[in-house]
Amino acid sequence: MKLLVLALPFLTRVSALTLPHTDSGWSQLRVGPLTSEHRTSPPHEWRLNSVWKTIAGAFGWTELDVFDVFEGVTKDDRPLKTIWEIISESKDFTKLTKLIKLDDEFRKKLDESHHLGWTFFAPDNRAFPSRPHHDDPDKDNILSSRENALAYLLQRVESLERSGGGDDDDHDDDDDKKHKWKIIKEIVREVLRYHLLPYELNYFHLGWNSSLATDLVTPEGSFDHQPQRVKLEKSLVPPSLTLNKYARIKRGDVWASNGVIHVIDHPLFPPFGVLDQAFLVPQYFSTLTSAIQKVGLEDAVNWWYEHDKDDDKDKDKIKVRRFGGDGDGDNDHKHHGHFVGTPSVTLFAPTNDAWKALPQKLVNYLFSPFGKRALTKLLRFHIIPDYIVYTEWVHDVRKKKDVLSLDDREGNGDGVSTKGTELDFEFPFPTALKGAKLDVHIVKTLPNLPLPGGASFDIFVQGHRVEDNDLPARNGVVHALGVVLDPRPKKDRQEKGDKDWDNWEEWLPRWAEE
Repeated sequence: MKLLVLALPFLTRVSALTLPHTDSGWSQLRVGPLTSEHRTSPPHEWRLNSVWKTIAGAFGWTELDVFDVFEGVTKDDRPLKTIWEIISESKDFTKLTKLIKLDDEFRKKLDESHHLGWTFFAPDNRAFPSRPHHDDPDKDNILSSRENALAYLLQRVESLERSGGGDDDDHDDDDDKKHKWKIIKEIVREVLRYHLLPYELNYFHLGWNSSLATDLVTPEGSFDHQPQRVKLEKSLVPPSLTLNKYARIKRGDVWASNGVIHVIDHPLFPPFGVLDQAFLVPQYFSTLTSAIQKVGLEDAVNWWYEHDKDDDKDKDKIKVRRFGGDGDGDNDHKHHGHFVGTPSVTLFAPTNDAWKALPQKLVNYLFSPFGKRALTKLLRFHIIPDYIVYTEWVHDVRKKKDVLSLDDREGNGDGVSTKGTELDFEFPFPTALKGAKLDVHIVKTLPNLPLPGGASFDIFVQGHRVEDNDLPARNGVVHALGVVLDPRPKKDRQEKGDKDWDNWEEWLPRWAEE
């Protein structure tokens, strides 16, 4: 047993970004394993249950009983209540319930007793901020900005409710109030659908995936009308699953008659465009975002709503169109602007440390007027337009088809890995730099033991391992690189025999003018 415990950190990759949390009070909700007669846990998983519970007890990991997913039960053990009934009847989900009631179509989805297959990430009351706060320099920028937006949204809902009326009130002739309700409902629609997976996955099976398709399809055409994805990160010691870097599952496998609920400690927010996502974490990408702005490549990676210049009177319209909105249809602000940028793109994004690793003389050159052309071409080399390249899902926008999808490998038709299928995929992707391609190699490896979330994922580009993969964006995906890629063909690099960026003065200025 001691040997097994000591070996745990080496059997799978351990996430460095785990949010600690302490929780109690969920005993009133039924917690159990996967119960579909077609998706029960394999016998070898059941046998490991007692082992993992012993390890969890030794380390004090009793808060999240993730190991119950190893038990085998029958379909009859499901509770009779739907996801909506469990959520709406619990005093711990009153804030979430208030938002769901604004979207009757979504509420009906969660209340479909005949549908077996939803996975719902449900933030409890403590996950919602009580009120907007000023930006805290010590707080993660992603959480700070988006928690403020959600706190403001909840305040507006409560304020409009107290004042009475809304867009469904035939007796309310206050057009401004109706418009505000419409904006709020459009935002809530996107937020809620980003919390829902249109298939059922227990805690154990969630861990086999690097990203998952949600129920949200953005209506304005970004992401090639494919479902927006959520990123998953696993940590084995202590065991945890984190979504999109900030929302941790603190209670898994709350079973309903029509699916499963996983309770999270932060609401999920639909991602912004690629560049906007990078702006949210300046501690990692400030040099990159500055470089993109310096050479004017914003349109090559971002996707945002640009309002008409003569329509500055209603800033609320801008907020809803960047974060939500129906993109078409008969809405009263339809003609006030349009989306601009690139609707589908993959960015391999060098971090601040990657730029610091370059020779200082090279950095000075790239960010000088003399190096603008070289910097422009170099950045284009890191951009793959018209392809959305996730670890387990690669989509070709021009051909409107998937180049890689694990649903094809497993035959289950939903793009979800529940078996831990091993993956080895290579493809030369055309970049935004004319005539240049990036060699991308994707590898999924499995542990020797069926550990919860034991699969690990790696992407290699030009032979360099991506430091952080599958960072979701509204119009694609970002992969964080620890290096700035050398744009020379592999043959030229090998013939020179030098390391990346050694002797750059001999070839880079000439390459920039080609």
